[in-house]
Amino acid sequence: MREKDIVEFVKKEVEPLPPLSPYGVRYRVAATLTDDIYLPCVVIESAARTVDLAIKRFDQTRNATNSGRGMGYRDIVKTFVTGGNSVNHYDLHALSLSPFAIPLARMKEIGGETSMGWTEFYATMQDGQEFRFGTTFCTEFFSMPESYICSDITKIIPAVRGEKPKSEKIYREKPFFTCFVDGL
Repeated sequence: MREKDIVEFVKKEVEPLPPLSPYGVRYRVAATLTDDIYLPCVVIESAARTVDLAIKRFDQTRNATNSGRGMGYRDIVKTFVTGGNSVNHYDLHALSLSPFAIPLARMKEIGGETSMGWTEFYATMQDGQEFRFGTTFCTEFFSMPESYICSDITKIIPAVRGEKPKSEKIYREKPFFTCFVDGL
C-alpha cells in the first residue's frame, strides 16, 4: 500500500489512541500482506517521530560513558535498529479493523495498575458474560475469549487490589507489529 492510502484509511476508519509522547497518535488495525498473510494486530504510527526520537537519543548518548546506569549508545542504537516487530508499508495489501483492539471508550475505563507492574480488569460482553483480563504493560491488543471480539465489550470493571479473582483464566495482551509511515 502507498503510505498516503494507509494514512487516509486510518484517519477515516480507525479510532486513534491518545497521543503517546514521544510517538504521537497511533492507530490499531489488522493487515493483510501482499502474500495474503493476515496480521490481526498492527499499530500504524509516525515514521518521522520515531526517527526524530532515535536521532535525539543517539545524540544524547553518543559521547556519554555508560556508568552502569541506563542504556549506553550501543544499547540505544540496538534498540532502535533491531528491537520490536515491524512491517513495511509496501508489504501491506489491505487494512481492516482489528478484532483484538478494545474500543477507546472502554480502554478509558481500565484505569491504572492494580498492583506493582500489573493491570487487571474485567470485561462485560454484550451477552452479559464477564471475563478477566490482565497485562504487565501493553494495552494495544488483547486475546479474546472464543467467539468474542473486542467490540463486544460493553463495560470494563477495574480489578480491586487484593480482591480474590473472579476467574482463574486471564486474557492477556497480544504482541503486535508496528508499521511506520510518513504523513501522521
